[in-house]
Amino acid sequence: MERMQRDGITDVTVQPTHVINGIENDLMKEDVLAFSDSFSRITFGVPLLTSEQDSREVVKVLTDAFGGIPKDEALVFMGHGTPHYANAIYAALDYTFKDLGYHNLFMGTVEAYPSMESLLRFVRKQNPSCIHLAPFMIVAGDHARNDLAGDDADSWKSQFEQAGYPVLCHLKGLGEYEGIRQIFLRHISEAKSQSHDSVPADCCCFGTHHRSWNRQAAVTRLQGNDTQRITELSGNHHRMLNGVHYKHPSQQITCHLFILWLRVHQTACDTNDTGLT
Repeated sequence: MERMQRDGITDVTVQPTHVINGIENDLMKEDVLAFSDSFSRITFGVPLLTSEQDSREVVKVLTDAFGGIPKDEALVFMGHGTPHYANAIYAALDYTFKDLGYHNLFMGTVEAYPSMESLLRFVRKQNPSCIHLAPFMIVAGDHARNDLAGDDADSWKSQFEQAGYPVLCHLKGLGEYEGIRQIFLRHISEAKSQSHDSVPADCCCFGTHHRSWNRQAAVTRLQGNDTQRITELSGNHHRMLNGVHYKHPSQQITCHLFILWLRVHQTACDTNDTGLT
C-alpha cells in the first residue's frame, strides 16, 4: 500500500482470494483501510463464496471436474473451517450439493463444522465402494498434504481407511480450476462496476440503509450480510457503497490497480494453505 501511494496510484481495487467472508477477510480489510487517507477510493471484491450464484457456480466447476466419479463412490471435500459465523457456508454448500442432486458429494472442514466425525456418519449412510478426497482450499498446501492425505492416524485418509473404505486423494487446489479463477475475475469486474456508482455526499450507504455523518470519517466493513461501523474522528469526509470506500467524491478516477490479496501466516503460499478462510 505504501508503494502504491509513492507511485501516485489514487484508486485501488482489492480482490481477496479467500474462500469465505471470515476472519482473514475482515483483517485484510482493516489492513487496507488503515491507508484510506492515502487514496481517493478503495474498492473491495468479495471472497469466493459470497452469494448463492457463487455457490452454484462453484458446484458446477467441481461437478464438471469430478464428473467421472461413479454414483456408488463418494467425493469428500476438505475446507479449512473457522470459528467465525461465516463458517455456516460450508454446511450450506453441502446442502447445495444434495439439493442439486449430487448426493455422493460431501463438504467437511478441518477446524470447524462439518467435522470429520460428522462426515463419517454421513458417508456411512451411503456406504460407498470408494472415497475420493479433495481439498476445498485455494492452494493444496499443508492441510491437503498432511491433514487430508497424510499417513498419520488422524489424517482424513487414514480415518476413512480405518473405517474400511478404499481412499483416493486428489491434491489439486481450487485456484487451479479455470472456473474458480473466472469467479474471482467476475468479482473484480463487479467491484470495479461498484466503484463507478454514485453516492449522496457525506453519507455512508449499504443497500437501503443511510446514515449521515457530521465531519467524520466513516470506515465501514462488511461481515457477511451484516455491517459494522468503525468511526474515526477526522476532518475528512468519506463515503462507502457496497464495500467501496470513497474519499473526495469529486475526484476523478486516474488509475485502477487490482490486487489478489492472499494473506498467509506461515511459509510461502505455494506450500501453505493456512488463512484462506
